[in-house]
Amino acid sequence: MAGYHGSVTEDHLSRLVGQTHRAVSAREAELPLEKLLRRVRPSDRYFHSALAQERFHLVGEYKKSCPVQGKLSDTSKQTAFVSALEGCGTALAVHCSEMYGGDIRLLKTMRAICDLPVLCADVLIRPYQVVEARTWGADAVLLMPSLVDHRNLGEMMSQARILNMATVVLVHDESDLDAALRCRARIIAVSGRSAETYKIDTKGMQRLLANTPYDCIRLAVGGLSSKAQLDELREEIDGVMIGSALMKAKNPAQLLRRLGFSS
Repeated sequence: MAGYHGSVTEDHLSRLVGQTHRAVSAREAELPLEKLLRRVRPSDRYFHSALAQERFHLVGEYKKSCPVQGKLSDTSKQTAFVSALEGCGTALAVHCSEMYGGDIRLLKTMRAICDLPVLCADVLIRPYQVVEARTWGADAVLLMPSLVDHRNLGEMMSQARILNMATVVLVHDESDLDAALRCRARIIAVSGRSAETYKIDTKGMQRLLANTPYDCIRLAVGGLSSKAQLDELREEIDGVMIGSALMKAKNPAQLLRRLGFSS
């Protein structure tokens, strides 16, 4: 999701959000929220508790493709990816947006083969989608203040709490961070991508991290692929989200060892 800013034009993103609104409205008209809630049980894999433990955390991002790099992997690598992640990771993030080669059903597939807490990364703009994500097996959702207003962000976070789900709020700039803090976000993922160039912007990330309270769980996300990058940030964050580098690796377990993660 960090790739939305910089890799996709604002017009494209606006159209995507509009399409999502219409699609969610249609699904909710067919199956109202009250009825959907009767079909769902609260999460029993504790995403927030897992990240609150005293260690440097890894959240592995499973995505089949990305807007900039194109196709990253295919389903034949799911087992190797999960095996490597379960050896040293804390949680699994599943990209469900079509922009990343996924859909909501991928949550069920990945949850079935992975025992870690599962995060749904999608274009989430309505509380209804939070409940949908839970029905497909998500234990947490990734929310982006840049896509919704303050009220809607708060409502999605409230809906997640009702279902014992965690929320990870992805921030790209000071405005996003302010929205996350006003909604009392407990887990904040700070993007390392420049919104203008899509290049790694470590200084920008460090500036945002400096303004992120230490009582939040702080994750770094976006283009991190070397131990040097992680070492530079290690004292300022509680963990990282790694996607493209892990998906492209011929040997995911070997890559994670090179990055400093061990079982």
